[in-house]
Order: sequence, then structure tokens, then C-alpha cells
Amino acid sequence: MQQGNGLFVDFIEKVKNSEYKPEKIFIIGDIVDNAISVGKTVIAGSPEHWRKDVEKYLILRNELPSIPFVHALGAGHDYGAKNVTRDMAVAVFGPERGFVDWREIRFIWFDVRRASFGMETEHVRDVLTVDELSWLAAAIQAAPNNVILLSHVPVRTPETLEAGVWFNKTNLTIPADDSLYRLLEEQQGKIAAIFNGHIHQALSARLGSIPVYLCPLVPDGTYCTVALAKDGTMKIAHRSIEEE
Repeated sequence: MQQGNGLFVDFIEKVKNSEYKPEKIFIIGDIVDNAISVGKTVIAGSPEHWRKDVEKYLILRNELPSIPFVHALGAGHDYGAKNVTRDMAVAVFGPERGFVDWREIRFIWFDVRRASFGMETEHVRDVLTVDELSWLAAAIQAAPNNVILLSHVPVRTPETLEAGVWFNKTNLTIPADDSLYRLLEEQQGKIAAIFNGHIHQALSARLGSIPVYLCPLVPDGTYCTVALAKDGTMKIAHRSIEEE
């Protein structure tokens, strides 16, 4: 949390001092850490520890009162461990799924319920329920133009699969047989990009014809921007808090 706090402070300062302010800021999970180092391992924090992390985050976020923040939840850190429920996270960070239309793009965020710490949903067959998949499909289909999807755990591509290797021989990406991929394949003509988190490495990849971006603030101060030119062309770029 200490490193994340410092980088988030730097990010907030960069936005405050920038001539061009973002119209919205999306945070794609792991909004708070709620993790405690014990020897050589890390364990989940208690609800009290989570509330302290939330308080620190809100103090920093509130330094940009005129810019809306939208949050996609990250199971395990934002909720799901040691009696920190999703309802608690939703009460602070907003709904676990939704969409917002910005100019000609619909941004859709959703929670895939995968955890960094053990929780009941860890062994669920698919990351979205049938109802959640139906909601996502309807939100994409009803969009007037292209959509951008935002969720915490990355889709699996050769690049994210390699970057997502974890110490216990698992992988930090959504398994290749998950039913989410069928929906993404069916709707790929409308999906302009997917933004994911979870893996602490900035990278770009493709899932079929869909560009995929990971823009983690930790450990290198990376974030991504989405901009529209006057002719409607969309430009997505990796940025750094170290840039002028």
C-alpha cells in the first residue's frame, strides 16, 4: 500500500498540475491494497485495515473534486477477504457493473469475481454468471457505437499468459475455456478495446481483433489515456507519471 499510495499521490499531483484535465478517471480494480506483509508472505487485512486503506484513498481522490472517478472492483483486495464483502466495496466505490457514455464511446465496467486471496468464488466455473453475461451482452449491443470494456482480471492472450505466471503455478488471467470468450468473439466488431489490471506489468496485446491494454500504476507509475481527435479517431496511449 505504501508504494501504491506514493504513486497515486504522484498521479494526483500530475493531474492537478496538467493543463489538460481528464473528463473521467477509471480505476480498474485493486483500488485499495488491504494486504499485510508477514515475514516472507502476504495475508489479507481485516475489515478495520480495509477501512483505513479506503480512508487514505478517498482523501487522495478528493483532491480532484471536479473529475468523476469510476471503479471496477478487484476481488481479493477491494473485497472478498476476511469478511470484507462486495456490498461494503460497492457502498464506497459504486456499483460492481455499469456503463457510461462519453462522446461516441460507451465504457462498460464489470466485476469478474476472481480473487488474489482465497474466497468462495475462486473455484466458480466461469468468471461471470449467466445473468451477468446476459447483462454484458445487452450493454454492448445497446451501445450506439463502439464500446470499451474494463475489468480487473486480464483476458488471456499469449502476452498476458506469459506475464501472468504466478508463484503457485496458477495464472493471473481468465482461463481460456471461460464462457466470457464466446461473448467477446461474438461482439468483437463493437469492442474497440479491453482494459484490464491485476498483472503489474504494462503491456499491449490483442484478443482476436480486439486491442487489450494493461496500465498498472504499480510498480512503474503507468496509466493509459483515451482521446478522440476532431475527426473521431480514437487514440489510446500508455503514459507515465514521470513524463513531462
